[in-house]
Amino acid sequence: MVPARIFGFTLLAWLAAILLFAPIAALIVEAISQPSPSFRHLWDTVLWDYIENSLILVVGVCLMAVIWGLPSAWLTTRYEFPGRRFFRWALLLPMAMPAYVVAYIYTDLFDYSGIVQNTIRDLFGFQSAQDYWFFDIRTMGGAIFVLSLVFSPYVYWITSLNFNAQCQSLVHASRLLGANEYKTFFRVVLPLSRPALAVACSLVAMETLADFGTVSYFSVWNVTTAIYDTWLSLSDLSAAAKLACLLLLFVVILIALEKTSRRRSRYHNQHTMPLIRQQLQGKSRYLATAWCSLVVFWGFLLPMIMVINYAVMYLFDTKWAEFYKMLYYSLLLATTVAVSAVLIALIVLTAQRFGQRKLTAIPRQISSLGYAVPGTVLAIGVLIVTSGADHRINEFFNAIGISSRGLIFSGTLIAMGYAFLSRFAAIGIGSVDSGLVKIPYSLDQTAQLCGHRPLSTVKKVLLPLLRNSLLTAFLLVFLESLKELSAAILLRPFNVETLATYVYQYMSAEEFEVAALPALVIVLAGLPPVIILTASMNRK
Repeated sequence: MVPARIFGFTLLAWLAAILLFAPIAALIVEAISQPSPSFRHLWDTVLWDYIENSLILVVGVCLMAVIWGLPSAWLTTRYEFPGRRFFRWALLLPMAMPAYVVAYIYTDLFDYSGIVQNTIRDLFGFQSAQDYWFFDIRTMGGAIFVLSLVFSPYVYWITSLNFNAQCQSLVHASRLLGANEYKTFFRVVLPLSRPALAVACSLVAMETLADFGTVSYFSVWNVTTAIYDTWLSLSDLSAAAKLACLLLLFVVILIALEKTSRRRSRYHNQHTMPLIRQQLQGKSRYLATAWCSLVVFWGFLLPMIMVINYAVMYLFDTKWAEFYKMLYYSLLLATTVAVSAVLIALIVLTAQRFGQRKLTAIPRQISSLGYAVPGTVLAIGVLIVTSGADHRINEFFNAIGISSRGLIFSGTLIAMGYAFLSRFAAIGIGSVDSGLVKIPYSLDQTAQLCGHRPLSTVKKVLLPLLRNSLLTAFLLVFLESLKELSAAILLRPFNVETLATYVYQYMSAEEFEVAALPALVIVLAGLPPVIILTASMNRK
């Protein structure tokens, strides 16, 4: 039985959880209940190629992200070398770059008509591509390279936190037993980091499956692009739902594999002495600086320089009326989603804090499921929910003699915001919870003894203490909503563009220069969350 004093919070938490989970549930029901000849045709022809490409892409991106992120995390955590403090936060900067922007920049550099190949032809007198060999950036390998650079901060960030938490005495014991630095890393440090590495790779894999802009631009056809084409080209919602469920199955398998890999692992650490950084000597210190510089240069600095260059060169070609319009829609949408995510986080976590843990913990778990689901999948689920709601409402109006109202939810900004909220609410919940767990329950009890009810306790005690966590949650959700492309491109209303869809539209038309300023706005908006993550790492 839920106590009457927190019944309102519990009811709101369950309603929020049901609302956020509805697109996933509707997607599964649609995929199971409706037959689709188009899906059968895909199954017999190209679907297995799409699945194979998805698997190759996920494995390749995870491996490359580990190659970029793991050595960087170990170097900045374990050693002192020139520029370490700078690289400590700069290695997170690729997180602020949308993958589809980086994809265009490297295509513009390395394609046949790009700067690099033009320079090679001018220097050596080559007349055509048959006169020399050069790699093709618009391939599976190019997509893996770009996505691994953009997602490598997940590996770097999570493994850095893990390395900082490891005990120096274990490293000392390894060195006393005769192991050098390399053996100590591979036999002691890396096995202890396996759970963190598994979590990081799972995040990278889910972000890779969720990406649409990069794989579409590089013509790497996988399950994500198949969902997009099935809905927009064939207008077959049932086939799109079945493909979305297939992608959802990939995500479930990834999560299950990650949990299974850590099921029997046990790590015991009775000492708290952290790792002590050593000063690198000789060539090693410059090699460490060179490696970290390479990651920052390829992942952020070079794309940022190119975006700024385009934005300045073509500033007067910017379509300012369109720019202001899409900036308004983007900021309105991102702000609304971020505020809603923070409110939902407060409701769900307050219900869990003041209520019965087993009963009120379920809404939190349900509300956090969306982040593991690719945006394309959620977009199809939201289409099913909102179009169904529109049909029911119009049928009701017709039944009482009132003319139909047309599209009320689907085909509007409401549907886009709903999809964004379903996916990014988990970020808000996680950010607010990280601050809430640090507030002792004795403060709640003291407020209760002073006669304050739960709502009054939240307003006068918890909210002032959660200001930093709430700001972090708002900024993270705001950034993700600003960058989100896969759901926006399926759900955007007619004649409405966000910054992300506008950039992708001109990027696909090979006119990125026109959209360089909106791309720069997205990147600059991504810098405050990176600063917050850096501060979090330093505190820990």
